[in-house]
Amino acid sequence: MGWHKATISPLITIPCDSCGTELTVSWKNYLHTVLPASLWFLIGYLLTEESSIEQYLVIGSSIVLMTLCQLLFLPLDATATDNS
Repeated sequence: MGWHKATISPLITIPCDSCGTELTVSWKNYLHTVLPASLWFLIGYLLTEESSIEQYLVIGSSIVLMTLCQLLFLPLDATATDNS
């Protein structure tokens, strides 16, 4: 599964590599997982000068933090699929 997990959202499903079952995530779990990166982005954006190197670093680091949070902490749900 690897990096596919970083692209999943409640609107996007991904197939399991081993069995092909469609995997998804609930809105509640998704929002809880991306909350730290969202807060980091918001606070950093509001406290840094516009178009400064610090602001760009906050934006970049929030993308990295969001990706890591999704890869490490996002619980996935299996959805029923019709394989006939």
